[in-house]
Amino acid sequence: MSYSQRGLHWFNALSAGATQVTGLPASLKVADSMLGEQPVRFVAGGWGYLPFV
Repeated sequence: MSYSQRGLHWFNALSAGATQVTGLPASLKVADSMLGEQPVRFVAGGWGYLPFV
């Protein structure tokens, strides 16, 4: 599995049920969700995966 595929698998697993953010370049995957009572934004791109709180 390539690095980019591994990142996409992590993003899909961690952002399941989250609202996808549209209108971004195809190289970015972004989703908004809640982690407990805290709003979070999941971001993945060619460089990996980052959760933002």
